Amino acid sequence: MAGKAADLLAAQIEQLAEEHGETAQEVLDKYLTPAAIPTFVEAIVKALTISREVGDTVEPITLDVTGAGRAIAALGMIMKLTAEELGRPGNHSDALSVAADGASAIFGLGAILRDAEPGEPLSLGGPDLVRARRVLHRAIEHLGDGTWRCPCDEPHVIDEFCRLQTGIVRELGILGGWAGGFHEPPADQR
Repeated sequence: MAGKAADLLAAQIEQLAEEHGETAQEVLDKYLTPAAIPTFVEAIVKALTISREVGDTVEPITLDVTGAGRAIAALGMIMKLTAEELGRPGNHSDALSVAADGASAIFGLGAILRDAEPGEPLSLGGPDLVRARRVLHRAIEHLGDGTWRCPCDEPHVIDEFCRLQTGIVRELGILGGWAGGFHEPPADQR
C-alpha cells in the first residue's frame, strides 16, 4: 500500500508541475506545506479506496490456458518496456507504477494457472484483472504518445497503431477490456 501511495503522490505532483509549467521540486516547495499534507493524504487514501472497491466488484472473466499464456506474454513484454524506461534518464514514477501493477498481474495469472485442473476454464477477476487491464492500457497509451520507445521496426503514424500496439489491444480483448478511440471497431465487430 505504501508503494502505491508513493506512486500516486508522485503522479499527482508531476501532473501539477506540468499544469503549472514548474518542476516537481517547485511544486513540492510551493504546495506541499505542512498544512496541506493532511489534504493530500486524504485524497490519496480516497483514491486507493476507490481503486480497491473497483477491483473487488469487477466481474470475473473466463480464460483458457492459451488466453492466460497470451496475457502473461503481453504483460511480460510490457515489463521489458518498463525496464528499458527505468534505464533511461528522467522521472520513473510512472514506469515503476506500471511495473508494480504488471508484476502483480503476472503473479495473479500464474496463481490461477498453478491452481487449475487440466482442461478446466480459468477465472480471473478482482484486483488482478483490473491491474492487467490497466497495464495493457497504459502501454498502449505510452507507446502511442511516444512516452515509451517502441521496439517495432515500422514508422509510427499519429492515430494509427503499430504492430506491437495492435497485439496489445488484441490481448486486452482477451481480458475483456478494450482500448477506445480512433481505432475502435463498431460494436457489432468486437
